[in-house]
Order: sequence, then structure tokens, then C-alpha cells
Amino acid sequence: MTGPVTFELLKTDGAARMGRLTTPHGAVETPAFMPVATQGTVKSLSPADLRAAGAQIVLANTYHLFLRPGHEVVSEMGGLHRFMAWDGPILTDSGGFQVFSLSKLRRLGEEGVEFRSHIDGSLRLLTPEICVEIQHALDVDILHPLDECLPHPVSFADTERSLALTPEPQRPSVLPYLERPEKPKLEMRPGLRPTLCHGVIIPPADGIRQRGVRGRSALGCRLRPAMDAATEGAPR
Repeated sequence: MTGPVTFELLKTDGAARMGRLTTPHGAVETPAFMPVATQGTVKSLSPADLRAAGAQIVLANTYHLFLRPGHEVVSEMGGLHRFMAWDGPILTDSGGFQVFSLSKLRRLGEEGVEFRSHIDGSLRLLTPEICVEIQHALDVDILHPLDECLPHPVSFADTERSLALTPEPQRPSVLPYLERPEKPKLEMRPGLRPTLCHGVIIPPADGIRQRGVRGRSALGCRLRPAMDAATEGAPR
């Protein structure tokens, strides 16, 4: 973790943890609920409404903002905070969920994901490098490298293929984006299985996101020991 983004583990009680994530746009007391502002707005709610409801941080989506209005437009307008008039922390998803939800409109390969835009039919390529570059242009506090969100149930062969792709965001062409000294971000890396937890969570990653697994589910219980060991003292 670099720059002014810090995480402090305040208290533990068994598997439960209480912490504080401090970002350039304020602190988040964890655990926390993140309202979803997919395209830069939480539907039907203003920033004042969010604050009144107790929201500390919001989640926006890299893929959808990439399509419309475009990260260049948001950057020219002063970044996503100014664009959506929200002065608190912002986390962006990588677009990996759209790999799953828009499976009929995309082609997945080693280079990245090619999408057919649901807006105008144009082809859009989302690589690990482009994914991180978009999030830097949005100027968010917490970003995610590109990952693949698998369906459930899933075959063993597809799981192995996805696991083989998981460490790809660590390749050298991505690291310059993650290590920009003028961009003090928190970078979260997706983890898929216990066998990869220690291999995936390496510098410059600062935390881990366990996608699509409820904590008390059978898979969540199997993953927990490895996740806990690999992320002690880090955000989850």
C-alpha cells in the first residue's frame, strides 16, 4: 500500500474484523456496504441522499464508464468524483463481472476480452493494461485489475483455464500503471481458489476481493483459511 491510502485493523473477534480504510477522499469504517453507482450515479439517489443514508463509499463500473461517457470525457471533467458530485471514496470494479453477464457479447482470449457494445454494436477491447489505465483516468481511490467472473456451476477445465489467466495482471506491462507514484491508489486483486491465494496476492496488490462467494457458503468456508492467512492485516 502506498501514498495516503492506508488500512488499519482495529479489532478482531474470531473471524470478524473491524477496520478503517483511509483514502484521499475520506475514511471508510469496515465492514461497509457500498451503494452501486454503475454509470457514475446511484439510481434515484443524490450524493446528499447517500450521505444521509450513511454511505461512506460507492462502487462504479469500469466497463460501463468505458463505453459511456468514456474515461477520457470523465478525466477531462476532473475525474469521477467531480463528474458525479461525490466527495467520498470511490471503488471501481474491473469489468470482470461483464465477462460473465455479457457472455453472449464478448470473446475471451489471453490478450483480454473483446466486447460487442450493447449500446452501438462497436467492438471494444478490454485488456489488463487498458482496464487499469481507465481506472487511473477516472481517478478513483480503489481499483481492480481485470479478472474473469466464472458462472456456477463451472467445469473443472474452465476453472483451470481461468486460474491460469488470473496472475496475468501481474505481467510487466501492467505494473507501471499500478506503481505510478502520482496515483496513490489502493489496488485490489481478485482471488479464485486457495491454491492461488499466495501466488495472486503479491506486490503491488494491497488487498484481495473474493468475488461472488458468500462468506457462509460451502465454498466460502473452504476458502476462508487460505484467504485469512494470505490477507492478514489487509483489506478484504
